[in-house]
Amino acid sequence: MSLKEHPSIEINAPRLFTTPAILMIWAYGTFLVLPILAAFLAVTMMRLTAWTMLIPLLMAVATAWFVPAGQGNSYIARRFGQAGQAGAATSCSYLVQLTLSPRVRKGLRATLEDADDFGYVTFDEDGFVYEGDAITLRVPCQNLRQVWQQNVGWRGRFVCGPRVTVEVEGLKGIAFIEFAERSSLVISQSKRTARELATHFEAIRTRCAHSSSSSSTSSSSSSSSSLPNSMRSACSTKPSEAFSTASQGSPFSARG
Repeated sequence: MSLKEHPSIEINAPRLFTTPAILMIWAYGTFLVLPILAAFLAVTMMRLTAWTMLIPLLMAVATAWFVPAGQGNSYIARRFGQAGQAGAATSCSYLVQLTLSPRVRKGLRATLEDADDFGYVTFDEDGFVYEGDAITLRVPCQNLRQVWQQNVGWRGRFVCGPRVTVEVEGLKGIAFIEFAERSSLVISQSKRTARELATHFEAIRTRCAHSSSSSSTSSSSSSSSSLPNSMRSACSTKPSEAFSTASQGSPFSARG
């Protein structure tokens, strides 16, 4: 992947995720509602005991574990696979939703879905590239200004892994870009994937800033080789090790 000197974005009409596809994603939410309704129906046929309250509560807790599946993540991945656009499942490539600020999608589409697009974000030593259904985004690492994590809110029931918000310099009319993972089926997988995603964004921002500052005190040849080596190391190390390394000296600001 080779990035240009300046960031670029291309926005087209959606091809895979039109309004019918968004409605299908919402239909997956019924898998979260039906077990709870069944639990309430069951307690109406029971005598009034402690289980009358515990059964719906336990069912709600159990259902919350599968909130990512209820968001239609498997359907999103399958749509890309059917179109022959499935991304490589590597430590530096993730299936995500992208939301621009201000929003690109309007009307019913924006009301039903808080994502402007779905696609794959890939990282390398130059920065990151997002290739989605309707949006293509290329950002060199030197244009990545800020990175922070933010709760996904009610849609994620405040239990899914947080989304990553980035500020990019050079994209006219776009204040922030939000990424949220859309590949997981259970809460633990969602949190782990979101943490890895945030680690890669913070790693390229931190390493690029470090490379820029060190270039003033070292030779140009040594500074230019430090970033590729660091990025390859980040993509090859274990997620837990990469998160620990990127977190030192560059804390995230968690926003609810």
